[in-house]
Amino acid sequence: MLTAAHCRQVPYELSDMYLVAGQHSFSETTGDEEFVPIAEFASHREYDSVTFENDIALIRARREFTLGTNIKPVCLPERGDFAYQKGVVSGWGSQITGKNTGG
Repeated sequence: MLTAAHCRQVPYELSDMYLVAGQHSFSETTGDEEFVPIAEFASHREYDSVTFENDIALIRARREFTLGTNIKPVCLPERGDFAYQKGVVSGWGSQITGKNTGG
C-alpha cells in the first residue's frame, strides 16, 4: 500500500497498527471493514521530517485483503511512461496535526 512517510511518526509500534479497507466513515462502522496487521513500513530513504520532502512510504500487509463489494484493488494502467503527468490520490489521514481529513 502506498502512503505518506509521516504516517509512521505516530508513537505506535507496527504490532499495534492495522491497514483498514472498506471503511467509509470515521464516525460509524458498517461491518464491511477489514483490518489487516502491518508486516513492514518502508519510508523513502531520503524522507525529511522537517521539510516533508520525499514524504512517501510503502506498507506491506501481513496477509491479503478479502476482495468483495466494498474492497477492490486499485486499477492501474498496463504500461507507459507517466513521468511529469498529473495523478489522483485519495484516502484518509491528517494533513494538519490534530485534524482528520478524508477524501
